[in-house]
Amino acid sequence: MSAEPVILIHGLWMAGAEMTLLGSRLADAGFATTRFRYPSTQKGILQHADALAEAVRQNAGPRAPHLVCHSLGGLVAVTMLQRHPELPVGRVVALGSPLRGSWMARRLARHGWGARMLGFSYESALKNGVKPPVPVGIEMGSIAGTLSVIGANKIFRGLPEPSDGTVSLAETHLEGVADHATVRATHMGLLLSTTAAEQTEWFLRGGSFAE
Repeated sequence: MSAEPVILIHGLWMAGAEMTLLGSRLADAGFATTRFRYPSTQKGILQHADALAEAVRQNAGPRAPHLVCHSLGGLVAVTMLQRHPELPVGRVVALGSPLRGSWMARRLARHGWGARMLGFSYESALKNGVKPPVPVGIEMGSIAGTLSVIGANKIFRGLPEPSDGTVSLAETHLEGVADHATVRATHMGLLLSTTAAEQTEWFLRGGSFAE
């Protein structure tokens, strides 16, 4: 039987290399991983979603590809699922994704330099998040980090806790998410965490997180 395909979707300001360790752990667990790259600040989320849809089509085969997303990547995935309900997709895991919108992005966007840094990602996605719910028939799990010792919260005070230093736990919830888990990790640490990788594998296998 062929390995289950997994598409890794990076977050804001990233290019995919930061997901190498998580991807390696999933590959060691028997999944066939590939990366989806997109210019996170240079285009709006609808364009990213349509590009992801094309990647899903290219990776579709005997087994529908799963999606594993970090941060903004989770919003791209949900938007793609809403715009392209005909596509065959397996399970979806979002790590540290501000599905309800990002307090930190709104705070950053108050400054002209911050708005320029966020680019098209802000108005199209991070300001208000994605429109609920997760489409019917899609099994999606959300993982939130709860370690805020480092992160943008040390520069911009007031991020609701618990958080991963960049995204609050509350922002990672969305109507239609099948299961939710917390991991003691920072925003970027979610990609390095053994526990987060294990929880991701667990959800991809069975549609729920380990207790």
